[in-house]
Amino acid sequence: MKRFVYYGGIFTIAAATLLLEVSFTRLFSVIFFNPLVFLIISTALFGFGLSGVLLSIFPRLSRYNMDKMLWGLSLAFALSVIVALKVVVGIPIEYSSIWKGEPLQIFYVLVHYLFLTLPFLFSGMVVALLLSRLPQKVSKLYFADLVGAGLGCFLVLPLVPLLGGQGAVLGAALLGLVGGLFFSLRLGKSSSIISIILLVGVVLLLPGAERHFTLPIRHIFKEKHGDFYKAPRRRIETTRWSALSRIDVIDTHPTKLIYINGGSNVSFMIPFQGGDFRRLQPRINWRSMPYLLKQNPEVLVIGPAGGEEVLIALSMKAKKVIGVELDPAITHLVTHEYREFIGNIYNNPRVELINDEGRSYVRRSKEKFDIIHQIHSVSPVALASGALNLSETYLLTVEAINDYLDHLKGDGILAINRWGVVRMVSLAMQALEERGVANPGDHIVVLEGAGATSAFFLKNSPFTPEELQIFRRYARPLRYRMAYSPDRKKENKLYYSIIDPTLREELYAHREVNLQPVTDDKPFFDHFLRFGKLKLTSPELLDEGMVVVQEHASVGDIILFVLLGEVTFLSLIFIFLPLYFFNRSGFRSRFRGSFLLYFCCLGLGFILIEISLIQKFVLFMGHPLYSITTVLFTLLVFAGIGSYLSGRLRQSPQRALTAIIPGIGGLVVLLLLVSSPLFNQFLGSAAPLRFLISMLMLAPLGLLMGMPFPLGIQLVNQHSPRLIPLVWGVNGYFTVMGSILSVVFALSFGFRFVLITASCIYVVGLSAILGIPKGEGA
Repeated sequence: MKRFVYYGGIFTIAAATLLLEVSFTRLFSVIFFNPLVFLIISTALFGFGLSGVLLSIFPRLSRYNMDKMLWGLSLAFALSVIVALKVVVGIPIEYSSIWKGEPLQIFYVLVHYLFLTLPFLFSGMVVALLLSRLPQKVSKLYFADLVGAGLGCFLVLPLVPLLGGQGAVLGAALLGLVGGLFFSLRLGKSSSIISIILLVGVVLLLPGAERHFTLPIRHIFKEKHGDFYKAPRRRIETTRWSALSRIDVIDTHPTKLIYINGGSNVSFMIPFQGGDFRRLQPRINWRSMPYLLKQNPEVLVIGPAGGEEVLIALSMKAKKVIGVELDPAITHLVTHEYREFIGNIYNNPRVELINDEGRSYVRRSKEKFDIIHQIHSVSPVALASGALNLSETYLLTVEAINDYLDHLKGDGILAINRWGVVRMVSLAMQALEERGVANPGDHIVVLEGAGATSAFFLKNSPFTPEELQIFRRYARPLRYRMAYSPDRKKENKLYYSIIDPTLREELYAHREVNLQPVTDDKPFFDHFLRFGKLKLTSPELLDEGMVVVQEHASVGDIILFVLLGEVTFLSLIFIFLPLYFFNRSGFRSRFRGSFLLYFCCLGLGFILIEISLIQKFVLFMGHPLYSITTVLFTLLVFAGIGSYLSGRLRQSPQRALTAIIPGIGGLVVLLLLVSSPLFNQFLGSAAPLRFLISMLMLAPLGLLMGMPFPLGIQLVNQHSPRLIPLVWGVNGYFTVMGSILSVVFALSFGFRFVLITASCIYVVGLSAILGIPKGEGA
């Protein structure tokens, strides 16, 4: 019974913690832009590492009744989750004001940090307490911890669509109370009754989560989309949550506006009465330009959302239109609630709507198209904030361009409407040169409009003089200019510097800008400046089309610098302060430096591999959330199994580690070698099969990655049991540090480099403990 209580308790607390982390990430994606989400979540996770530090500094805590502490900490976790949620929705943060240094907003951010840290602190103390008091059971405890965490990250998929972002967070509190109920079984009926009463209370809160914890949605819209939402007669008609995002439909009479994640992205629904589509008048605007070159084209629209581009295609007499929409909530809205409003365009026999990821569908499709149309409707405020800087996209890489060209007919056109098309030119040049095209510059046209709006066109065959004349005829009335065309290549020096191979090398090596083509290994399309460069100063670039980059300079790198500074400062607390207390108390351990280095390396290595694999599997799984769920679930569950099996190796942990850690490195290299061929082979397969293949690829690595931590705890227990809480805290702290460094390394060198680096870090950790003799006293 005793073991069941502890294993069940740590299992549910771990599940609650992972569910909380992922659910808050989904919720914060609505409230904030991505860089601030990354900053807040990473900082909050410091609470997990702080738990071990507190137990190290205050060893008297270990004298209290462990069962009472575990029960109390579980309840504190659940209650702090509810309080943190109330703080998050009740204290709005003005994103733009933070970077202006307004004291009140900075204070609000600190308040968010404090209350978000508390749940992770309490759950971390539960784990640290169990590991330090029951080190002989570490392999089984860590097994329950990791498997529970795997389940927690998987639960976000059904809970967010069912309960909304706020409801999913409350679900984490509910799981925490279940953990408390497990621990209460060793305390008596009164503790169990209290746990059950609190459980019932949270269950009653779940159906009205959005009402009890209302998001400041008007404030969010204003922050993310300026004053657009404040216009008269604009109201929220419908709200839907999917596992991917929150969708709000706004009445902007006569149109409807779809806000995705609080306005980070937008799409319009155009009213259309349906009827005879043959009488639909051509809709000539900046998005319809490619249709002027084609008669009755077959079209693929990636990300049609509200259907504006589909309606344009139909108005331009498209023979066939396939729309590939990733978000199931949007797909449901346009085919159910709003199908009449948009004229049932998705029920038109010429139209097919598919709920899938765009590039995955392209890889799977056997069709060829006259036009592949891709729209990136980013909020102007999101653009101005620099929120895109750290965002990766696999729709805009060299490999993606090659995929699109493979699915275009001989004279087919790829049309992409977005900002930053200067990098699209570099992608196109790289892809065309890889395909052996003699004069790739003849296949490209760029139109630039007001602000950051631009249109990029890439043709499988060279553009003809007649086609270029059509562009010029329609561009001027639409207030666009031909920024680059094959017949006037030298008019724009910046574009010509990319087109001309003799000038390109110098531009790509420029000290301020990063215009090199991005790949699947480094998919940061919007990271236009060199890492750490916050402002352009070169006059020639400011005069040659990079003004848009200057105006929308990123704050993403600032976020990373803040986090790195924070990590460096907190290292004094996490490592040196406990060591100071140890020295003052007379505690000595000959091998404490070796143990600390070993667990530092484990934390760094594990998270670097984890994050790199999440990124690597995004393309294969179709969306970051699906990749997060698949990779975390598989790695954590099989790492848990590995931890359980490591109990058989506890008599000779170092000997076992000399085989396990090289095995981790070998499996990482093997994954790098086989992942691309397997992805290419199965990318077009159904989602369940891709999930199964992913699990089979990741399971052996997860199995080995679960063994070094419990074996290390066994080794510490043999020499310095008092160090166990500290090494747990240090491991958690360096996990947070690794999440930051993974982005820094990936921006500069790519995710392949991150994986190799992680393998080397594991080897460094192994070298730190090889010289420690077996069973020597502390």
